[in-house]
Amino acid sequence: MKDIAENDYHLWQAFQQGDRKSFSKIYHRYFNNLYEYGTRITDDRNIVKDCIHDLFIKLWANKQNLGNVANIKSYLIVSLRGTIYNQIK
Repeated sequence: MKDIAENDYHLWQAFQQGDRKSFSKIYHRYFNNLYEYGTRITDDRNIVKDCIHDLFIKLWANKQNLGNVANIKSYLIVSLRGTIYNQIK
């Protein structure tokens, strides 16, 4: 578990510095978890996919302003939940 946390920390740091490969790894590593979680909030799979993509666009645009993240998966899930709720309200 410690290895995952350390790997996430370094991956997040590289992403914040503009490393596209790290950003891509984050996207591919967590997309399925995010999609599965999103479909528990809404049955509209297109909204879920759009919200995931919107979330990652926003992350990239604001990467230098984001703080350190101890757990990328948890951070993304909380962020996705807010994005979906904003979309469907």
